[in-house]
Amino acid sequence: MVRFLFGIGEGPMFPANAVFNTNWFRRDEKARASSALLAGSYFGPVIAPIVTVYIYQYFGWQAVFYIFGLIGIIIAGVWYVIARDYPEIHKLVNEQEKEYILEDREIVETAKVRAPWNTFLKSYRFWALGLQYFVVLYIITFFLV
Repeated sequence: MVRFLFGIGEGPMFPANAVFNTNWFRRDEKARASSALLAGSYFGPVIAPIVTVYIYQYFGWQAVFYIFGLIGIIIAGVWYVIARDYPEIHKLVNEQEKEYILEDREIVETAKVRAPWNTFLKSYRFWALGLQYFVVLYIITFFLV
C-alpha cells in the first residue's frame, strides 16, 4: 500500500516539471533545467541509502522516517512559496527577472488534439524506444533494490 501511495505521489513529477520548465525558464534554459531534475532523480537513490545508514546508526531506525519526513515537508513548503505561480504574477520575481524570463519563453497555446496512436503502434522506432526505456528502468530498479 505504501509503495502504491509513493507511486501516486511521484507519478505527476515529470509532467509537472515539464509545465514548470515551460513557465519559468527561457527556451535556451529549459534543457538544463530538465537535465537537473533527471540527474537528481537518479542521484537521490544513490545518496539516500548512505544517509539512511548514517541516521540509523546514530539516531535509530525511527529517526530515519522523522528526519526524511521533516526534510520532505520543508522542501514542499519552500517549493510552494517559490514555484506555485507564473513568474509574471509571482511576488518574489522582480521586473528585471520577469522581463528576462518572458523575453524568450516559449508557451504555445494550441488546440488539444488526440495522439495518433495508430501511427505510433505501427512505428518500429516507437517500439524500439519503448523497449530501450524498459531495459534502462529494469536495470536501474535491479540495482536500486
